[in-house]
Amino acid sequence: MSGKLTKTQESESAESAVKRLKRLSENYHYIQTEAGLIRGALDGLATELTARSADCVMLSTMWPPWATSST
Repeated sequence: MSGKLTKTQESESAESAVKRLKRLSENYHYIQTEAGLIRGALDGLATELTARSADCVMLSTMWPPWATSST
């Protein structure tokens, strides 16, 4: 988009628009990167919580120890 603008327009406002578009593109890339990092962190948290939940279920079936059948 900025390429067409640069080729067809010659003015200070066109140059300013190209600079703003470039900055917008950089900001968008930054947001994409941050969202990916957040997604990764949340996936890791979900995995840990799922594993701990399974451990808790397993432990709750063994508690209280005197109530479990040892036969």
